[in-house]
Amino acid sequence: MTWQAQIRTNLEDEVYARQLAELVQQVPGATHAILVNTRFREVCGHSARADPESAGIDALLELTVGLFGPETGSPARPYADAFAAIGPIRSGALMFREETVLFTCLARERLLVLTTSASLNLGSCAAILQAVTEQVAEESGALASLVDPSGEVLAGALIDLRSAEIVDRYERFRGSVLQFDSALAQTMRALCSGRTPPTGLRLSYRDQRPIEIKRAELTTPDRRFHWARVQFDPEHLLLLCADPTAHRGLVWTMLREREVEVVRLWVDGLLRYGIPSTMSPFPETQREFLEIVERLRNLHENDLLGRLDIGGFANYTVGEGDDMQRCMECIYYLPNRRWCDLPELPLPVEPDWWCRLWKI
Repeated sequence: MTWQAQIRTNLEDEVYARQLAELVQQVPGATHAILVNTRFREVCGHSARADPESAGIDALLELTVGLFGPETGSPARPYADAFAAIGPIRSGALMFREETVLFTCLARERLLVLTTSASLNLGSCAAILQAVTEQVAEESGALASLVDPSGEVLAGALIDLRSAEIVDRYERFRGSVLQFDSALAQTMRALCSGRTPPTGLRLSYRDQRPIEIKRAELTTPDRRFHWARVQFDPEHLLLLCADPTAHRGLVWTMLREREVEVVRLWVDGLLRYGIPSTMSPFPETQREFLEIVERLRNLHENDLLGRLDIGGFANYTVGEGDDMQRCMECIYYLPNRRWCDLPELPLPVEPDWWCRLWKI
């Protein structure tokens, strides 16, 4: 299924600035937070400093568009300048649907790249990367003999950053879905070596389909950059820039919270705008309920308008008195997160909203 953008934001709206200000305040060591629309090159930003520091925010916009935006051929000068300004990238993690790609620079201009299952949290991934890095640095021998004992690594490679050649590799049986080839080596070289102009973060599956990176973390000697694509519109990305001492778990937790709140703003705004919402007929039987669920299940993962329409959403309570229906009393409502836990409707909702899949 193909997907087309359904959200057209006005990033000058104060509601986005408040979200970013809260994000910076919640993470000790955070310096900047921005929300970027990569297609239209629009940005809303907040700096921990007293001054707006628009130049710094504009540079982070260029960095984000260059890394995650549409491919435009040779890198634009503003992107190249922004990339050079952040300093050499020493390590990082790139997360997509199936896996997490971990990498770190080694001595003698080598780069270690590993992949693990996406089900592992970043703390576990960091521990695996550190353990394998220490083994590679201290021992000689094939990469496979150093990596295999961990049991969690799907595949790995050592890349010579001077030549962009893969000099050693490991792959577990039925290992990574990532294509370990010269294109990957060139991408990683441009990211970490400083020898070639920077490129976008282009990864490919084994069948050459492009991989959409959902989360990314890049570490330089004095800063860490954390990106998250916003659910339902991957052209929007949140970025939090922080000191290396900032707690990684807290960063990702707070980023996830802000991402949810941005989607909540979109849902409320769309409903206020009057988008189609099929509130009736209300399913009176389990069969009718499951028919609606099946229609939701067949939607593209980013089809927010389809979910609001087929789900019959309303940003108000339906009924009165004993007949009142609202998310607050629905069995799928998670009050601590203000979230719909029906798998086919993974949406932030308010307690006084409603949809036609309401069930008590």
